Amino acid sequence: MKVRRFLAAVAAGLLFDQLTKLVAFNCFSPPPPGAHGPAVIPGFLYITLRDNPGISFGALRGVPPWVLIAGNIVIVGFLFYYYLVSEHGESTRFDDLALAAIIGGAMGNIIDRLWAGVVLDFIDVYVSAIGFDYPVFNVADILIVLGVGYMLIACFRKPAPGKDGAPGK
Repeated sequence: MKVRRFLAAVAAGLLFDQLTKLVAFNCFSPPPPGAHGPAVIPGFLYITLRDNPGISFGALRGVPPWVLIAGNIVIVGFLFYYYLVSEHGESTRFDDLALAAIIGGAMGNIIDRLWAGVVLDFIDVYVSAIGFDYPVFNVADILIVLGVGYMLIACFRKPAPGKDGAPGK
């Protein structure tokens, strides 16, 4: 039953990512280079369509897409394997949800590369009051960052008494 919930969470993240990209890229037009798209929250959040041939923040732009696809597939495969062999009794629902978010987000970006040859980004945070312009990203990126962030925080949690050799009652 737990595996079914995990796979449903992966599928939900993947589906949400792909649906938001479908809406954004079918309802909006790319702005001219250097410009921001339509404002969702003026002075803060915009819909700006961008193609990202690289990885995070446009790094590795010159790497052939098949290399990035193969690397992402290996990572997703490793994460699925980790989930299947991990001690499910030791993980919490949040642990599983974080891992599912990372996998769903990674799969969303893999699908982009397979169909478009690039990752499709559209969420643009630009704080005009201070000139802060964050790189354009997508829902898959949000899922990956939230999942990794939670897992990093979870690494520093103290184990419950009686687990992992910690003193119990």
